[in-house]
Amino acid sequence: MKRFFLFLTFTMISNLAISQISKLGTPWSFINKVTDINNIDTYVMTPPDIDMLKADDELMYKFDKKIRIGVIQRVDIDANNYGSFDYLPNGDIIWRIKIYSKDAKALSALFDYYKLPQGVKLYVYNPDKTFVLGAYTSEINNDENIVPIQSVPGEEMILEFNIPSSIDDFSFFNLGEICYIYRDLGIDKASGSCNVNVACSEGANWVNQKNGVVKIRLRAGSYYYLCSGSLVNNTKNDCTPYILTADHCGYESSTNDLNYWIFYFNYEAGTCNGTTPIYYNHTVTGCTLVAHDNYGSTNSGSDFFLVKLKNNVPQNYNPYYNGWSRYTTPISTSGVGIHHPDGDIKKISTYQNTLYSGYSTHWRVSWVATANGHGITEGGSSGSPLFNSSGKIIGTLTSGTTSCDNLNGSDYYGKFSYHWASNGSTNDKKLQPWLDPLNQNPMELNGRDFCVVNIDDYEILKNSVNIYPNPARDYINININNPDIKFFTIYIYDILGNLIFQSDINYNDTYKYDVSYLEKGTYIIKITTDINSISLPFITQ
Repeated sequence: MKRFFLFLTFTMISNLAISQISKLGTPWSFINKVTDINNIDTYVMTPPDIDMLKADDELMYKFDKKIRIGVIQRVDIDANNYGSFDYLPNGDIIWRIKIYSKDAKALSALFDYYKLPQGVKLYVYNPDKTFVLGAYTSEINNDENIVPIQSVPGEEMILEFNIPSSIDDFSFFNLGEICYIYRDLGIDKASGSCNVNVACSEGANWVNQKNGVVKIRLRAGSYYYLCSGSLVNNTKNDCTPYILTADHCGYESSTNDLNYWIFYFNYEAGTCNGTTPIYYNHTVTGCTLVAHDNYGSTNSGSDFFLVKLKNNVPQNYNPYYNGWSRYTTPISTSGVGIHHPDGDIKKISTYQNTLYSGYSTHWRVSWVATANGHGITEGGSSGSPLFNSSGKIIGTLTSGTTSCDNLNGSDYYGKFSYHWASNGSTNDKKLQPWLDPLNQNPMELNGRDFCVVNIDDYEILKNSVNIYPNPARDYINININNPDIKFFTIYIYDILGNLIFQSDINYNDTYKYDVSYLEKGTYIIKITTDINSISLPFITQ
């Protein structure tokens, strides 16, 4: 949103399924004989006045407002009043509904009540089944019972719940709202042609830094907007999931709105000329406000907005918690900005001249041409980090005039040094108490990779589950000594956090899993039951 405002694996594994919204899976309707998709219940929405919205957007640009992409509309859909049911021979149930809104570029489902029972799975996809999100499961149940789903391109989307035969109460969700996306943003290439993919040679020395930069789809009232931001490290080096962005991005968002924010990691092309992201489902949903200034409402201050994600970032996202610097002298003479212009795949802009430091609150930067283009910033870049030559954050994007039609313009980044403690005297106006919890008062801090802990520090529940033999050569037995457990799901991860096996199991006291195909080493088995969820290590020989 720029445009003129312009831990060994085990601790992370325990949070993986919660943070990683979407899981692998196949909707049951894809592999069973069911009602034709053209004949299921269809909910037809009245589209918003797009011409009026776009006219308002032009005014927002003129008055330094954020880039708006969608409008939220109320629907109130549940399984008791809408949708079509299909009953499979084994008693399992499929519930589906088609949502249609004319001329939408994309649609996004926003659940204001989501409390799935164990075993229920949600999928969201387009009618030709070329774009599938899910499965979403009970793993993302949360205290607020709120779950926003990523956008599905096009004017139609299908919601499908796969419900085990043991479930007889379907009141586990309410689809309260639909976001009507009216801009071609975040689906395919959207930004100016002069921009440079972070996968190009310009990004070769910034791999760690770019792994911390995120695209943010944020809610403010009845609308959705786009910004950029970055994970930031703190003096505890404990991977607290802080995201730093700009106040003008978030100042209009209520506490409830923050539950609907979606953070996209690794939203980038795999090649220099690529136009689509490798990963569109590396997301974490929901955050809480930690500290901010008042730039969005007063145009004063350095324009920072610090939030804490409600869940840890999954280790398999390969997150990087960027370092930072409070030094204002010597002034940085080279570095980069990494961002998501117009919600596009991740881009990199390069500066090779001394930053202008005449403002107390902001840096002024001009970009240069490089081997693969001439990086600039656009709407959606707001809140993105500015790095010095040492790879540390020194600012966050507020505004600017650069574009592919104005390569010689300037952009303005709120100074990290001013964010630190100059916007107010209370903790909610400073970065210092949050990024320096040890009160060490450092002038700079290095970044770090994802967190690991020693296995001896990992506390596991052993009352109900027994895994043997361990170490194992051919198979392991999983024994659950709890008659109240009716079924469970097992997940097998390698030591890097990659999911290598997942299965729903009907409770039968002992389950045997073949490990003969696994390479020798340490693995994690996560067992999620209708009672609790635990993780245990096992070794193959």
